Amino acid sequence: MRAERRSTRNRVYSLVGGLLIVVGCLVALGSLATLGRRTLDARLYPWPDRTLRALGEAQERFRSKDLDGNGRHDYAASLHDLERAGQITRTLAEGVVHGYRYAVALDGDGYVMTATPDVAVVGTGALHYAIDRFHVVRAAVGSPPGPDAEVFWHPVYHDVWTGPRPEPIGLPRGEEGR
Repeated sequence: MRAERRSTRNRVYSLVGGLLIVVGCLVALGSLATLGRRTLDARLYPWPDRTLRALGEAQERFRSKDLDGNGRHDYAASLHDLERAGQITRTLAEGVVHGYRYAVALDGDGYVMTATPDVAVVGTGALHYAIDRFHVVRAAVGSPPGPDAEVFWHPVYHDVWTGPRPEPIGLPRGEEGR
């Protein structure tokens, strides 16, 4: 009788120990995922032009792989469509990140995505950004850039902006370099 109880007790202890190890591993994996997302947020989101370029790449994946599954290779109509397709984070899909509000507008067979500054956070002299399906980032001070606005970043020529350089928003000290 004693040996049977001892055997049952040992099995229960082994089961509980195994469950604790599994729970510990799941917590560690969740922590690593959160840490990775925070690192991505800190490196990408303070630069609205980089964020728009990443959104442009997400739009291209959405279109080329038909991630909405409707049988047409079209662009996502909203940031929430990109999030549902697993292309962007929920933080970015909500629209406001580091003082900028991001939005998508379909334009015929293409799109225009914008980054509009929150004046209370960024200030009145902040740059407004826009990117089109050709991945050209345009910028203008004080108002949304139109199709004739100065090019901030070009996929072929890269850094072509001649205006004042914007300061990073919310970057920890030591990570100011581009």
